[in-house]
Amino acid sequence: MMNPYLAGVRFRHWLYDRKILPKKFAPIPVVSIGNLVTGGAGKTQAALMLAKELSEYMPVAILSRGYRSHTEHVKNPVLIDIQKHSVQRVGDEPWLLASRLMSEKACVIVNKRRFKSTLLAKQWGAHLVILDDGMQHRSLHRDFEIVVIDGQSSWGSFLPRGNLREDPARLKEADLIVFVGHPESSIKDAVSKYTDASHVIANIVTEGVFDLQASASISLQGVKVGVFCGIGNPARFVKTVERLGAEVVGTLFSSDHKVPRVQKLLSFASLAKSKGASFLVCTEKDRVKLCQTQYSLPICWVKVSLKITQNQEAWQQLVNEMKLSVGKAA
Repeated sequence: MMNPYLAGVRFRHWLYDRKILPKKFAPIPVVSIGNLVTGGAGKTQAALMLAKELSEYMPVAILSRGYRSHTEHVKNPVLIDIQKHSVQRVGDEPWLLASRLMSEKACVIVNKRRFKSTLLAKQWGAHLVILDDGMQHRSLHRDFEIVVIDGQSSWGSFLPRGNLREDPARLKEADLIVFVGHPESSIKDAVSKYTDASHVIANIVTEGVFDLQASASISLQGVKVGVFCGIGNPARFVKTVERLGAEVVGTLFSSDHKVPRVQKLLSFASLAKSKGASFLVCTEKDRVKLCQTQYSLPICWVKVSLKITQNQEAWQQLVNEMKLSVGKAA
């Protein structure tokens, strides 16, 4: 018997494929960056990497739904101003993206109605838009499809038992596969069943570790720490902290986009301190949501980015096609 979730997904795609459900066409080229599974495959870091590269040549906009934020439910799109908008209003990932792109010719727009967001992006001056987590948003036509896949974690079964939220057959529409981490042979073989699209391999690289209050750079080499986070792939973050030379004496995880409650975090800090920890360590996405509370241990956060390590040529070829598409759309 077919999984009911999978049946619903395939029926929805059937409606779009037969144009029973209509697609809207944006006034500027659209790049979708998405994945097959729930949680952290690295798509937001991929969107940031692409936006930074393209913004050297043209103004670009990242469009986000603003999951679990106030703006997710409002009628009109919001162009993020980090001096004006709170994380709670626009969402943790969109706010983080906006803060990382302040010095670039780029903006971040939040709304679940992506077509309306493209109109605001065009009005702002963007020549191209990037859909962060756009694979499931078929109501908007896209010119390029990038799929991000965790090279170290198979996608398993469909929701609700597993973490697979998209039919792998959709990989046939991909223009490029981005493996985060060198892909295991079983994962690479599974992908090749559905697509012959070019692929690149990228790795999460650490740009630094910073004190929560003073933003001073910190070394974790040989230091005992407690790790907490509310992201889709906490195990990957723990490995990142360990690669920095830290000894992880305890962990506290919450669901994606949520930070642990203050009382729970206070208790965790006390427990980690009793085990000899000198710091609590979190991700940048957690850091932007933290309340200003005094804990028994100082908190630091890890700044990371995505870097292509293999087949840079395939990435550059697609980026060049994006630049050409802007010229054709003008």
